[in-house]
Amino acid sequence: MTEIVASGQSLDDVMLAMDVVDTLRHRSRLVEKELNADGRREDLISRLKEIYASQGITVTDKVLAEGVAALEESRFTYVPPKNSFSTRLAKLYVARGRWLRTLGFVGVLAAFIWSAYFFGVQRPQTQQAEQAEHYLTHILPGDLTAGRDLAAQMAQNPVVVARVESLYKQGQAQLAAQDADSASKTLAEIDRITTTLQQVYTIRVVNRAGENSGVWRIPDVNQGTRNFYLIVEAIDEQGATIETDIMSEESGTVKHVRKWGIRVDEVTMGRIRSDKSDDGIIQEDVVGQKQRGVLEPSYSVITDGGMIWEW
Repeated sequence: MTEIVASGQSLDDVMLAMDVVDTLRHRSRLVEKELNADGRREDLISRLKEIYASQGITVTDKVLAEGVAALEESRFTYVPPKNSFSTRLAKLYVARGRWLRTLGFVGVLAAFIWSAYFFGVQRPQTQQAEQAEHYLTHILPGDLTAGRDLAAQMAQNPVVVARVESLYKQGQAQLAAQDADSASKTLAEIDRITTTLQQVYTIRVVNRAGENSGVWRIPDVNQGTRNFYLIVEAIDEQGATIETDIMSEESGTVKHVRKWGIRVDEVTMGRIRSDKSDDGIIQEDVVGQKQRGVLEPSYSVITDGGMIWEW
């Protein structure tokens, strides 16, 4: 187009030449017939002039000839660029509004998913791990030492002191192995011993109307004998019934109970029965004492230490 103007033609002539090319394209059959035949160019120009004349448009022979020449040279024909890297970049830039919106949505969605995972899963797990590490390295070692010291200070029996020291060393080994669960259980055992050492209570035969003061059982291992048990309870210094840990000789399990049976001989059972039968009250109902600093109570009746907590 710049070339045509530079050659001395007016803009109107250029525009007419472009219109001629467009007319020729829309009449493809005419173009194929006339341009492919030698010596027909003038006849084609003449027909084009008639077409424009029928539309009331005056076009000079020069303009028509220029239009035909432009068609042959593909001067006004758009030729798409090759699909090069630069072309692809240009297409991406032109379509940036569409793919930037998609990219933005994907980015927001990814940020939401990451935030949900970080605050809902990763961060709580990290905090939990940090708390566990802090407990293992800073809290538990001190608690073990303090528990050992308190139990050893309260214990009046060297056997108990040795037991506590053994547990303390076991806990230290568990800490060194980074086994917080096992070390916590060891600490709980030391604390249980300390709690038991602190207790002071009286063991008394249950002496209330409507409740058993004693029972007898036939053991599975010896069907020809009977085991006699006084049903007792622990009373603290304030006169309240407290719970104690009792291991049943029948099941071998430990249970925290308020009443349990201690095994006595038949003579002791007969004496308690007679004491209760005369007026419904057991006069001598105290059968044991638990002092501070010891783990086991001492009994004023003959017993081999066997106990039950169900009957």
